[in-house]
Amino acid sequence: MTRVTIVSQSAAQTARLAQKLSRLVLPGSVLALSGELGAGKTTFVQGFAKGLAIKQSVKSPTFVFLHVYQGGRYLLYHFDLYRVEKADDLNQIGFSDYIHEPGAVAVVEWAEKAGAALPADFIKIVIQMTGQNKRRLTLSGTGLQSDKILKQFTSK
Repeated sequence: MTRVTIVSQSAAQTARLAQKLSRLVLPGSVLALSGELGAGKTTFVQGFAKGLAIKQSVKSPTFVFLHVYQGGRYLLYHFDLYRVEKADDLNQIGFSDYIHEPGAVAVVEWAEKAGAALPADFIKIVIQMTGQNKRRLTLSGTGLQSDKILKQFTSK
């Protein structure tokens, strides 16, 4: 399993790291984001969407479970599972259908709440606040495709 740790000095740097990663993902990729409130998960998704050439403004979907963004290299499903309380919540929104769609990329905030509903192969991203603007991002691959993407990410 490939694991990468990066220290970001600013929100702009976090967004740039996400842009870089977005250029390497393939259709069907899933990114699972974890971190406390204010850690920078949505900032990461904003940079990721920009890297996919999505023109729409990406906002935190805290009051809805899903935002769909079109017009970029891939269709982007942006989930926020903050309000998920039980597995049935995921079933009601068709979570597994979305994240298994082969022509799209899914990014899941508060991914730890998805548990076993996540696919076997995804990129796990933990964002930790280490200062007012400083963040530690730990990226881990959980399968062959995610490992390959992360190896490319570290070699560029």
